[in-house]
Amino acid sequence: MSLRWARFRSRRLRRGTGKYEVVDDGDDVRLPLHNDDIFQHGITFPVKFIGQQEVPRPSSRLEIITSMRKIRYEYKMKRLKKQKVYVFISQEGVKTSRRLNTKRKCRGQGQIQFVLYTDTKVMDRDQDMNMASDFFFSPLKIEADDGNVLRRIEITSKRFWNVQSLNLTKIPELKAPITVDLPTDKDVHVDISVWDYDGFVHKNENDFVRNMTDMEIAFYEKYAGEDWTETVFTNTDGDGEASLTLKYKILECDVGFTGAGCNSCAENYYPAGQCIKFCEPETNRYTCTSEGEIQCLENYYPAGQCTKFCEPEANRYTCSPEGEIRCLENHYPARQCTKVCKPQTSKHICTSDGEMQCAEDFYGEDCSKLCEKSDNYDCNQEGSKVCRKNFYPEGDCTVICIENSSFTCNKKGQRICKDHYYPPGNCTVFCEETSSFSCDQQGQRLCKDDYYPHGDCTVFCTETSTFTCSEKGLKVCAERRKGLDCEECDSHYFGDSCSVFCKPRDGFYCSEKGDQICMDKTADPDKDCKKSYNNMIIGVTLGGILLVLVIVLMIIKGVKKRRRSRILKDFETNSYMVFTTSRAIDKVPPAALQGDSEGIYATLRTRRSVNDLVEIGDYELVEPIVSQQSKGVDDEEAICDQVPGQLTLVPNLQ
Repeated sequence: MSLRWARFRSRRLRRGTGKYEVVDDGDDVRLPLHNDDIFQHGITFPVKFIGQQEVPRPSSRLEIITSMRKIRYEYKMKRLKKQKVYVFISQEGVKTSRRLNTKRKCRGQGQIQFVLYTDTKVMDRDQDMNMASDFFFSPLKIEADDGNVLRRIEITSKRFWNVQSLNLTKIPELKAPITVDLPTDKDVHVDISVWDYDGFVHKNENDFVRNMTDMEIAFYEKYAGEDWTETVFTNTDGDGEASLTLKYKILECDVGFTGAGCNSCAENYYPAGQCIKFCEPETNRYTCTSEGEIQCLENYYPAGQCTKFCEPEANRYTCSPEGEIRCLENHYPARQCTKVCKPQTSKHICTSDGEMQCAEDFYGEDCSKLCEKSDNYDCNQEGSKVCRKNFYPEGDCTVICIENSSFTCNKKGQRICKDHYYPPGNCTVFCEETSSFSCDQQGQRLCKDDYYPHGDCTVFCTETSTFTCSEKGLKVCAERRKGLDCEECDSHYFGDSCSVFCKPRDGFYCSEKGDQICMDKTADPDKDCKKSYNNMIIGVTLGGILLVLVIVLMIIKGVKKRRRSRILKDFETNSYMVFTTSRAIDKVPPAALQGDSEGIYATLRTRRSVNDLVEIGDYELVEPIVSQQSKGVDDEEAICDQVPGQLTLVPNLQ
């Protein structure tokens, strides 16, 4: 859409100042769509509203586009639908609205000055009662024909003693002229309700005087800028007579209106009665309809803009609705139409430059050779098939052969196997000969000697006298053999060939060669080995019993030795007290107890039967012993006789 963008740039509003920044428009060479005067009233465009967001002031075109894309993306993610709105552009700025205002509410501004009010009814009544003429208007209304109130004024009560008329210019509410908007296609009238306040209840029904209504103000006779026009309205309803004097004038007409009462459209404003569209006819370009729409003159396009001139030329071209040259049939190139190219047959066509050439799928100098291109082949200038990549043979192109690591392709599209790939013509099996196998024409492994199993050839097995090989290459032992490598004979078989049978029995065993050997070396193997074997068993049993007895005796002796050692250690580290049946006699230090271990052991064993020894005080009773005077005595009674009154020695553990 081509607009007078330069006009908007020259009126660009400075942020925060309320003023416009003047920009040089000298570089703008585009053809304006609208006259400059239309921007006094403004232009309205229907648009789609996507969304809005506060962004930093952009400094370049790229930043503007980035911000727009960001807003578009965010509202798209929120799945918010676009809204139809109207953009109004004028010298005052840019405004948006969801509704298009197709009718003007106001055609201009007028003023009314209230001058004088007289009322003989009020004057006479108040003079008779010697009271002030205290009347007021409640309310005073300025209305349009449709009842819309333009202004409403309530007059507060004032006292005026014995006056015949009231100068309304002295009342604060009516002192200054009242400015009102003049509604379109409607007249203005004044209504007042008069009250007389006598100092009692405000606006009592007895205070009502009269109504003066439908006092029409003849704004429709006035022109903007003319001086005041005075008029007097009278009312004789009821007692007395009332009159209201006022003046009125039109200050100015709104943009698009002119004439008496601003009821006519100004020049180039349409339609009549609304005057909301500006359309100034431009010579040799367009005129304006009664609705204010641009109507292009002949040969100007597109409709509503008329910015392009296109004059059809007979036998060459016509013009499209956009004003573009549209060549007639057989005329080329586009937008010039200077060449004539008419195909002779269906096998010929014309290029965009107007040159004759063969139609699609036709080739040769006379375009007589048919060759329809396909996925398998292209066509050369002579109309012969040229195979595309991986298609064979040349001139047919019906065989597909795509080379890979296992084969190449010949001119007929046949597979040529590379080394180690089989079978011929397929090349899908890889087989590389080794020391264990060779390959046949199908790519199958042929095992060499001593390699198994068939088709794998990964197990090596060489047959010997001790084993053979199975189909899987496993060793199969010969008769009467066993072991991993069949190196052992079965049970009871001996010899290099495992042919000698020998099963050990009572009295003999078998040698490595399978010979019977008596367990009794003195026996004759050729005779009975059993008797000598039984004698040997008896001897071994008796020897075992004797060995056990010797071991037991050695254990007992060791226990006794350890016990004597412990007692001797106690004698060396503790002092002892000598007790009788009644009291302790004396302490015997360790040095007083001397003697060999055999004598002490005999004493202990002798006194083991004494049962009248008790635990005295804090002393622990240990194994009873006697003093050295009884050393070596084995008889308990002899001990008592030799040491009268003496019982034992107890270690002093304090």
